[in-house]
Amino acid sequence: MNNKQLGQLSAWTAAAATFLFAVTMLLPDKTLSGILSYASSMFISLGYLGLACAFAVGAPADRKAAATLGMILAGAYFVFINLVYFTQLTTVLRGSAAADVLDAITYRPGTWFFNLDLFGYCVMSLSTFFIGLSLTPATRSEKWMRGMMLAAGIFALSSILMPLLNLFSGNGGSGDEIYGILALEFWCMYFIPLAVLAAGYFKKKAANN
Repeated sequence: MNNKQLGQLSAWTAAAATFLFAVTMLLPDKTLSGILSYASSMFISLGYLGLACAFAVGAPADRKAAATLGMILAGAYFVFINLVYFTQLTTVLRGSAAADVLDAITYRPGTWFFNLDLFGYCVMSLSTFFIGLSLTPATRSEKWMRGMMLAAGIFALSSILMPLLNLFSGNGGSGDEIYGILALEFWCMYFIPLAVLAAGYFKKKAANN
């Protein structure tokens, strides 16, 4: 598999996993919703990491620093996010820890792991922003893709400010949960088109070689 093929596969993986994530968040069975959401999010992170690597190796020589920084940040995002979700799918789901430990590591709005998750998406957004800086768009779709990547800086700012300003109470209330779901659904509506544009970008690159 060459770099451009990996870019396409990674982009479609991220897009499909994000769509699944958006759907599973709305399931009425909260236990099943959580399991599927965490699992699909792990595939989002894997797809995005592969996508960042493909952009980094294909960046112009004079823009590789920005693309490489984006790739490194994608790796950090992968670690943060999967620490949260793997913990939910193992230790928390099985209840294999003391009650006070489980209370601390269970993913709920306003809690430690919820804030860690937001920080992970802040890092991802910064990664997307720097990858956008490395691009030199030649078509309308590429300009849209780059614009959406640069706009990710807004998500980075909001993701870091929400926990710093303590906008979620952390008591597991329905209001916190609803606002959290709405924010994530909005992010999905942003990221799916971006991933589809990225898949088209690498498909075009592969066809031109």
